[in-house]
Amino acid sequence: MKILTDTGLLVLWNKIKQLVLGNRPYNPSDFSGKGYKVLEKNIQTVGGVKKNILTAIMLSEANTIYEVRYDFDLNGETIEMQEGCTLKFCGGSLKNGTLKGNNSIIDSRCVQIFNEAFVINGSWNVHEAYPEWFGAVGDGNVDDTKAIQKTFDTFDLIRLSRKEYKVETIDQKGVVLNLPKNKHLIGMDIDHNAENTIYSLHCENPNAKVILQINSGCIVENITLRGVSQKASYNTYNDALHGFCCIKTNGECNRITLTEVQCLSGDVGFFLMAYLTNIDHCYSFYNKIGFAITGNISEDGSIKVENTTINMRTCYCIYCNMCAFYIKGIIYSNFENLAADGCGHDLKTINSWDDVKAPYYLESLKAVNFLSVGAESSLKMIKTYNCVNIGLYNINFTYGFHSNEQLGGTYTPGHLFEFKYSYIRMVDAYLNIGGVAPDKIKELLEKDTNAPLIYIEDNKTSNIKYRFYGFVERLKKDNIKLGGAVNINNVYIEDYIVNNNI
Repeated sequence: MKILTDTGLLVLWNKIKQLVLGNRPYNPSDFSGKGYKVLEKNIQTVGGVKKNILTAIMLSEANTIYEVRYDFDLNGETIEMQEGCTLKFCGGSLKNGTLKGNNSIIDSRCVQIFNEAFVINGSWNVHEAYPEWFGAVGDGNVDDTKAIQKTFDTFDLIRLSRKEYKVETIDQKGVVLNLPKNKHLIGMDIDHNAENTIYSLHCENPNAKVILQINSGCIVENITLRGVSQKASYNTYNDALHGFCCIKTNGECNRITLTEVQCLSGDVGFFLMAYLTNIDHCYSFYNKIGFAITGNISEDGSIKVENTTINMRTCYCIYCNMCAFYIKGIIYSNFENLAADGCGHDLKTINSWDDVKAPYYLESLKAVNFLSVGAESSLKMIKTYNCVNIGLYNINFTYGFHSNEQLGGTYTPGHLFEFKYSYIRMVDAYLNIGGVAPDKIKELLEKDTNAPLIYIEDNKTSNIKYRFYGFVERLKKDNIKLGGAVNINNVYIEDYIVNNNI
């Protein structure tokens, strides 16, 4: 029995005598609002197989909400939505065909509503899409690569649930997932406690080169990527850059935004060649290089094009043994509130101090400022090469090893800061040397030639103004060593301020 109410709302009695909503046609002259239609079953036998067929006639009304309660088969056909329509999924699904949107809306929970081969094209107004729509499981065991990539390719804003998505399938270049231009990928949250971390994207394929490749205009937020540690031994930074990356730009890009992204267990956590880039609250753990922020560099590591306008804030690295922050070929940029713990060394015997790497490696930079950056438990602090007009403000280096005695090698004092062919302005460097017996570091620093804290090989001008905190009674000019053909008059050293902690 059907009942038409005085408001035009159609209701009917179902088979178990419940009052339920029926279909409502779109009628603007009667102030109907959007039309509403439940897609009823349409069982047909096709090629001897029984199917529930969805036809174009069933979706022929404009400005209508279509409720999908049942599993439909498009039988290989393409159906074009009418203007202003919504597909509201209430337990049903679509497969085996193509649906072309016309400024259309999809309303669904985080469940499967399409099969993997289903094609969505045209124009859609979807608030956020889920890989589960195409069958992703997120249990850490099933390979969800194809479902996630399908979601990336189809929709603009993609939401990852608080699950562990295993991704194993790679393309010919070793890329697992490619986030196309101007897409927005967002997760639920990240957890900095490694024991409780949900790895949003987790790859264990030993042939993979990149878990997540991003392109111009991409925004990535609140996800954790865990790679497969190659356990390779690299002699140079460039070798490591050709290894496995958790997240990497697809060549030179622009307008990249990363917020609350966490990368673990790769050769490189973040490898970004992009200008107009913002990196905020991102973290890199147990990678060989934590962050590689570079210009457009060639295969041999030489710079083809410098990148500009990079803003990086509140990021840190833990146990990235080659380098925490590898920054090369960047101009007119700012890096603020960076921290590194246990980065820049392999915790093994070191034969030469010159071979020791630093948490911060800066090369070919111009007009770049570093504000409030620090490191702990490292052998060196900063190494620069061929940098011009670099500002280092409020540098904090604590609990450093000023020798490799603890690491099994011979006692070899060395410099913490190494500035080569660079114009540096260093203001307020707070140094607190630890890891060495107080009487030993005191003895070394009081000698005329031992333990240069700062090494400068430079035919440009440097201005160094710093404060030294540690086991020291006085800081002597001999603690700054000049190497190469350097004019000592081009190095300005101000304000020796020593705080005795003995």
